[in-house]
Amino acid sequence: MKHEVLVDEVLPYLVTYLQDGRIQAAALVERMPAIDSIDHVLQIAIWKQRETHQLLHALPDAMRELRTGRDERQTHSPHIRGAIHWQQTIIEQVTQSRQHYVSVEVTHTQDLPENNVLFYVIITLAQWLARDNFMQRFETRNWYAPLKEALPQLQQAAVHLRTTLKKRVTQRQLQRVQQHRKMYYRLAATLYVQICAIEDEQYDAYVLRQALYEHLIVPTNEDVLFEWYWLVQILKRQQQLTMHMATKHTRALASWHTVQHDVALYYNNAGSLRTQFQTLLHELDGDHPYVTATRQQAIQYNEAASVFFQRKPSQIVWRGRPDFIIEYSDRETNKLVALVIGEVKYTVDEAYMKQGLQELLMYMHHVATDADVRIYGMLCVAAHDGASTGNVQIVSPLSSQPFSLPFEE
Repeated sequence: MKHEVLVDEVLPYLVTYLQDGRIQAAALVERMPAIDSIDHVLQIAIWKQRETHQLLHALPDAMRELRTGRDERQTHSPHIRGAIHWQQTIIEQVTQSRQHYVSVEVTHTQDLPENNVLFYVIITLAQWLARDNFMQRFETRNWYAPLKEALPQLQQAAVHLRTTLKKRVTQRQLQRVQQHRKMYYRLAATLYVQICAIEDEQYDAYVLRQALYEHLIVPTNEDVLFEWYWLVQILKRQQQLTMHMATKHTRALASWHTVQHDVALYYNNAGSLRTQFQTLLHELDGDHPYVTATRQQAIQYNEAASVFFQRKPSQIVWRGRPDFIIEYSDRETNKLVALVIGEVKYTVDEAYMKQGLQELLMYMHHVATDADVRIYGMLCVAAHDGASTGNVQIVSPLSSQPFSLPFEE
């Protein structure tokens, strides 16, 4: 499959997942910190873009050259404040009181649209840095180095504006700022539009797609992308779908329900606590030569590993983790009634497909559950006509028949 096709299938569900909670990025890409929200993804996009770096480097000049305007206030009182407006003063003294003076007090103000746009951007960027340590997770990235050099200018400008309140401008005022002769005002206007869109949750589809593509999916890691392609194919067929936050208390990626069953989809973990993909040493009983050899192998491994690597003995003889698991539970009793175990191989090579089939059957026959459940296997590959035998099926994007799931109505 073309990489672009995989991305187009996966991105809408990553967006949904972000809206509901958190992308567990370690499951998607290598060496990637957790991303908590769409806002964080778009903030990264703003921090990385050229306009941000240019504005930060221009801040010292911008703060020195801030435009100021004249604010004139006319006062009618016995006290003179500013320049006397003699014509109106004479009229006032003739008609009202000789003690009245009309004076015009002139003050210089920075409350101009271009300054408000610039201040809004500076204060917002400083708040993003101060509120959490999200950006610190990226300090080792190459793109962070030039940004780090410019951050002192931002912090210094933010100190200068510590008593200034953020103030939005009208669309007409913004258009004038976008055409300002000073470059830093034009840069600020560009960032202002993006920041307000994030704050108003008005996400531009193209910008969000590019940000997700760049920050959440590594183009070279197509195996993981292909796994997500199959998760999306499963999720697209469900109604009343719920995507779950990835926390230590929630293991399921998504859940839905049918008339009789509650269903949970697990990815990149071993499922709920009701399923175990491991075999312990004390479970190897019997006198069959294969069982005896496996038991002796495990015992000798513990002895040798203790000497060679100071490793503590382990009772685990075999452990596995399928690519995905779908658990079906009875809605009335909450009893586990069926499992779909999925193994994904992004390949057209028959030998690699056979290896995937062996791994899938190993999971299916070695899984331990707290009940007698029906077990189904699903081998997902890149190219195959599709077929099934017993409780196992092989599927691909090229299959003439769609894959099947238990209890589908």
